[in-house]
Amino acid sequence: MYSGYLEGGIVILEIFEGLPHMKTKSAEFDHWQTLIHGAIDVLAGKSTIPYFKRAHIGLYTQLPTSSNHKVWDISNRAVNVTINNLKGIFFPDDDAEHLSITAIGKFSENPKTIICIGDFYSDYEKVNFAVRYRALGGQIKIS
Repeated sequence: MYSGYLEGGIVILEIFEGLPHMKTKSAEFDHWQTLIHGAIDVLAGKSTIPYFKRAHIGLYTQLPTSSNHKVWDISNRAVNVTINNLKGIFFPDDDAEHLSITAIGKFSENPKTIICIGDFYSDYEKVNFAVRYRALGGQIKIS
C-alpha cells in the first residue's frame, strides 16, 4: 500500500512498509522499487511531478522490532535504493551538489516509510519539519 501527493509544494510519498533489510538486489529490493514507483504514479495522477535542481529529502521509516537488531541496522538498509529510484524523477543526481538528506528511523509494530522531497533552498525547513512531525505521529498541512 502506498500514496503520493503534494502538500505546500512538498512531495510526500507514503509507503506502508519499512525500508528493505539490505541494499543488495533481491526480491525484497524489487518489491521496494515497485512500491516507490507506485507512490510516484499516484502522485503523477494527481498533479505535475515537481523537479528540483537541488533537492532536500526527509526520510522517515518505522521498522518492526526484532530480537536480531543487526538485521535491522539502519546503515545497512536500502536508503540508497530509495534515493536511486527518486533520482532523475525529482532531482538530477544524488551527489552533494544536487541532494541533501535527513533520515529518521524507529522501531514500531506498524512499519511504514514516509519520504518528503522539496527544494533545498526554499523548502529545507518545511521538509525537515514535515518528516520530524510525522516521526512523532502527527499529520500536518504544509503551507
